[in-house]
Amino acid sequence: MAFVTPEELEVVYCAPGKEAEVIKIENSREAFKELLNDLIELVKYPKGKYVLVCGDSAYLRGELPNRSLRGFHTAMDRIIGPFFICGYLCRKGRKPQFVSLSDIEIGKFLEEFGEPETFSD
Repeated sequence: MAFVTPEELEVVYCAPGKEAEVIKIENSREAFKELLNDLIELVKYPKGKYVLVCGDSAYLRGELPNRSLRGFHTAMDRIIGPFFICGYLCRKGRKPQFVSLSDIEIGKFLEEFGEPETFSD
């Protein structure tokens, strides 16, 4: 996984109803909260060391469903509101770190989450 800079992450960002895009974001809780307009919640990606960083209370605010979570081991079947995907390293005895995605990883997640989904309940 590659770093853009220690203070900045390159991630895949998904907003409801829009195509996924690659963005750079400051590597801080405050920047995450500002981008998502919410407290943050982490959803572990089922393969590899990645997480989806999403809003904690988007559902309660009535935000739209965003993307399906096929293959995830979670009680949720879809993400509500915006989210982004980044690398996540958790080494024994060290503080967990968010890391940028490589070009190959960006391609993988743009293919998986690139197109917006339409949901009918």
